Amino acid sequence: MVRIGICDDEKAVVYQLKEILENILQDINTEYEIFCYFSASDLLKNIANLNLIFLDIEMPEIDGISAGKEIHSLYADCKIVMATSRVERFKETFKFGAFRFVTKPFDREEIKEALESYEQQLIGREKISVYKDRVEYSIVQSKILYAEAYNGYTEFSIGNQRYRKECSLNVLEKVLDSRCFYRINKQYCVNLFYIQEYNKGKIKFASVESRVSRRKQKDFEKLYNEFQIVYR
Repeated sequence: MVRIGICDDEKAVVYQLKEILENILQDINTEYEIFCYFSASDLLKNIANLNLIFLDIEMPEIDGISAGKEIHSLYADCKIVMATSRVERFKETFKFGAFRFVTKPFDREEIKEALESYEQQLIGREKISVYKDRVEYSIVQSKILYAEAYNGYTEFSIGNQRYRKECSLNVLEKVLDSRCFYRINKQYCVNLFYIQEYNKGKIKFASVESRVSRRKQKDFEKLYNEFQIVYR
């Protein structure tokens, strides 16, 4: 679920962008909520639960540049897409690292590119509970190098530490983000970001050497090639 805020002092512009976003998000099968604000001050009062903001630069009282700086300082994980008809003002947003820029009047493809770019950044961001010395930890999936199956439980390699979960790898592979994790054989489910070498079924990841099972090689190679194009 992505929670999107739109902030612009022109109501017609807000509702136009809202309609464009809804159409795109439905097309790409993304769950969403959209919240509309007509001043930066209203946005700043409700920023805590938003993931992505389309923010107009030219607004009275508090403009988008000032609002963007404040949002970035308080909620760095919230991504900001700046919108304006004055392209020369985009340079000002470099000061707080705006995520993307879109021009007004809005172009559907430009909006779609911004949304797809945001979605790509979310890969592996879900958390999973794991245990070490009977203490529970909540770990972002992208930090997992690989998961290894044992009899009745699974171990996770995270950094130079090992964690475990009393759950089979068959169950866990359905929980892990399929965009960046792949079950290469009965023993391992690997994070594609940490693959070091692959050649004709032989694979090296996080200094571990193994093989992709023969029946999975074509599927793995197709997925890994697509992963390299999209996420590398």
